[in-house]
Amino acid sequence: MLAAASVLAMVLFSLTAFGNIKKAAHADISMKVNATTAQINLEEPSRFKVGQKVGVYREECRGGRYSVCTRDRVGFAKVSKIHDQKFAEVTMDNVYFEEGYVIQND
Repeated sequence: MLAAASVLAMVLFSLTAFGNIKKAAHADISMKVNATTAQINLEEPSRFKVGQKVGVYREECRGGRYSVCTRDRVGFAKVSKIHDQKFAEVTMDNVYFEEGYVIQND
């Protein structure tokens, strides 16, 4: 009986501990407007606000069917305008970027 109660307590603890972890929202750079401004595709629009500082990451994947991807932060940007539920603009802080880079609120 004590073992069953211990197992139940461990299961409940792990469910509450992992349920409270927030994953970072991210978006992809879909278009380079100019050297300092990019248009991004929003996956979770409610997680981005105008004026919010976000990280800019270069994602690189290697391998075939079971590829391994890494993200390296190349700098920071600020959300300057939210167009609608799908698109927003970010202004870079002296960061080199290309289409396909990832924006993530840390």
